Amino acid sequence: RICSYQCGGHFAPHLDGGHTRSKVDASMQTFMLYLNSSDEFEGGRTRFFDETQGAYRAPDPAKVVCTYVPQRGDALIFNSALMHDGEALQGGEKWIMRSEVMHAVQPSAKRGDDQGPPAARAESTG
Repeated sequence: RICSYQCGGHFAPHLDGGHTRSKVDASMQTFMLYLNSSDEFEGGRTRFFDETQGAYRAPDPAKVVCTYVPQRGDALIFNSALMHDGEALQGGEKWIMRSEVMHAVQPSAKRGDDQGPPAARAESTG
């Protein structure tokens, strides 16, 4: 899907829901493609929070662990279980394309299970 944010627009802290097509085909990562750059708008950064930030609650700057400043053409791929937001836009217009990265989970002979995709784990590298 393609999303547009106008001045004042934002997306409160949240986890992405993902998408499951079958027991062995599910998304565990979000894919965001930035369609314009931060020099075309003010604010609008993508921020990642620690595990104490509540979903759909006011963002607490003290809980931000990583901030990404959008640049046209950049792709950001992250675990869907990471708490993140789209910071309020102070001016201009921001455009993104958002989708999921689908994973086909192969049953493991060593584990002996075919119970479907593993639980998404929140990991931060930045």
